[in-house]
Amino acid sequence: MGQQNSYIYDVTAQDFDAKVLAAQNERPVMVDFWAEWCRSCRALTPVLEAVTQDRAGQVGSR
Repeated sequence: MGQQNSYIYDVTAQDFDAKVLAAQNERPVMVDFWAEWCRSCRALTPVLEAVTQDRAGQVGSR
């Protein structure tokens, strides 16, 4: 849905295991499940993307 970069990217059912499940062993992973028709989902996505960008991908707790 949003921008694509090294921290934010779309995944599919085919690459979910590699891009999300395996990656969580190396760093925190946030998954934003959304639907095109869901207004609150579409409102939250830009906020999550901004936080991820601002923190250079480091969105876990300190």
